[in-house]
Amino acid sequence: TTLFRSYPLTAYPPMNFKSWLDICNTTKEYGLNHIRFHSWCPPEAAFKAADQVGLYLQVEGPVWMDNWTGYTVGCHEEHYTYLPEEAKRIVLTYSHHPSFCIYSNGNELNGDFDLLERIIVESKKMNPYILYTFSTNWDRKLNPNEDLFITQAADGVGCRGQYFLDKMVEGTQLCFDDAVKNRNVPIISHEVGQYVVYPNVEEIPKYTGVLKAVNLESI
Repeated sequence: TTLFRSYPLTAYPPMNFKSWLDICNTTKEYGLNHIRFHSWCPPEAAFKAADQVGLYLQVEGPVWMDNWTGYTVGCHEEHYTYLPEEAKRIVLTYSHHPSFCIYSNGNELNGDFDLLERIIVESKKMNPYILYTFSTNWDRKLNPNEDLFITQAADGVGCRGQYFLDKMVEGTQLCFDDAVKNRNVPIISHEVGQYVVYPNVEEIPKYTGVLKAVNLESI
């Protein structure tokens, strides 16, 4: 447990099985069955732990390239070699694990979707048993090569709570059937856990590692 909870101090995740077993067991205790790795691929120990506990893992390529960042997929020549090669390494190295359920090229990607499609098509040839999607998030048309759709909206219809704030306040009857029926593949709602919280400035002394609590300090 100590190892697993130390990585906010070190800025890198644990590499040992025991730590990942703790993470996976904690995840399952919360009633969850699926861990998403936002624009990265976990180490071997994570797959082994998820295999043992019984969790689905969503693995992603190492990119987050959206229009607002100033960089999009294909804006550098290296993308056309590095991104396909990295996807190949990930799939060939880890896809024998039953926990490796979903592969996405990365987070909120924009740019050359032809390249994203080529990566997925080639990955499916290596392992057709994984579920693939071009990118995690963005309301766009579904491509025939995609097995699922990860988004906050489908054809403009929201599939996470921020689109229905009044209904969320009024009760617990909110559902997202209208969004789901707009796609003929499974939908995963994107980043639903973004909530306003009150800052606790008493936590500042806990930042003893590589992260600095500049946001809390300014408050």
